[in-house]
Amino acid sequence: MSQVCSAAILVYDYFLTLQDEVQYVWRTHWCLGKVLYLASKYLILVVFLVELHWITSRNVSEAECRIFNTILHYSYLLAVIAAESIMTLRVWALWHQRLWVTIMLGCLCVVGIVLGFKDMSRGYHNDVYLTEYAKTSLSYPGCATAGHDRTTSATSYITVLTYETVVFVLMAVDGVHVYSSIPISSMMYTFYEDGLIYYAALLAISIVNTIVGLTQPVCISAFLKDKVP
Repeated sequence: MSQVCSAAILVYDYFLTLQDEVQYVWRTHWCLGKVLYLASKYLILVVFLVELHWITSRNVSEAECRIFNTILHYSYLLAVIAAESIMTLRVWALWHQRLWVTIMLGCLCVVGIVLGFKDMSRGYHNDVYLTEYAKTSLSYPGCATAGHDRTTSATSYITVLTYETVVFVLMAVDGVHVYSSIPISSMMYTFYEDGLIYYAALLAISIVNTIVGLTQPVCISAFLKDKVP
């Protein structure tokens, strides 16, 4: 049920911004920013479509479950990479493309991407699919999994947490440096203010995900992951 609620909110948000998106994104020339934006937004739609099919499927084979799981997790990983890349480019631009910022953010991105694909590959080979379990309980999807390695999830969350902490600190340091010199009515004032709030929210979500992933049972971790993406 939580997946259905999350999907409904996502679709509602999509239609709220559809008109602006058509005007300011779809009608523009193709560039890296446009590709990253569309990937971060529409790959999540793919994730929810696959997940809704996942939780409503019954009497499916292990091979089908493995295909669903592969599409689901790699789509989610690519969407996260696209979203984090947008954050990276934004902070990189604010720091005027300084060499040390470029090297640090570049290294963090490479490490995060490598660990992300490594964890996905490990989960693909280690997960066991309980396709018959749905016949005894409607509370679990037709493709329930077992044997999931908690270390895999923890590594992913810690990687994202580390990256977003660095990005938030860079944004905050640069913001404090120029905050006092920007007029309150300035567009840049709003840009920094909204950006700091946004990054703080992302950092808080990553902290919650990391703590829950490390300390709570897998069932609770999965439940909260749907509520706190």
